[in-house]
Amino acid sequence: MHLGYPLALALGDGLGAGGEEVVCVDTNPEHFHAAQERGFKVVFGNGLEERTLLRAEVDTRAGCLGSTTNEEINLLCVRRVRDDFRGPRVWLARARHEASPEDAMVSRADAESSGAAARPERKGVPAGEIASAAEAKNENLHPLEALPAAVSPLVLLRGRHASPVDETTAPRKGDRLVTAVLAREQENITATRAALGWLPVEENAEAGGEE
Repeated sequence: MHLGYPLALALGDGLGAGGEEVVCVDTNPEHFHAAQERGFKVVFGNGLEERTLLRAEVDTRAGCLGSTTNEEINLLCVRRVRDDFRGPRVWLARARHEASPEDAMVSRADAESSGAAARPERKGVPAGEIASAAEAKNENLHPLEALPAAVSPLVLLRGRHASPVDETTAPRKGDRLVTAVLAREQENITATRAALGWLPVEENAEAGGEE
């Protein structure tokens, strides 16, 4: 995973919660140490270079997610992994609800385009963002696209499996959703998210068998 600090760290936390080993690639020392402190394996180097990808053992990974704040770099990275290694699935982090030249490039690249991570400068996600988890409470879930713009769905947890959220994600009852939420919107988002079929995990646990 290419770091798009700090949002990519929340992605890593979500994938790690599902038991996935997370390997981060970055050339920024601050990002490098922040990822290490979260318990991630980190490879210091340029993710566009073959030697860095080999050190990250990309060919043994389930997937690769380009999640920097530069969409063009993300695209180049996933193209490199897809064309040179062919094994891992690839996701491209992009802004939600916003058309851009990069979105068209994604289709031509045949990469799996993920809405999981939005570019911080477009969404205004602060460094103090909150990563939270919600659990599906019923089968009549609204599409993830119905979530407010202040919420970025990152990772879907289903049993022991974790996967980045993309346009193919179809949540169902019992799934857990890791999201990044603007800190100033946290209180309002909790009620809105519940109305769309998602409860905070701790509340759902308290509800027990009342459903």
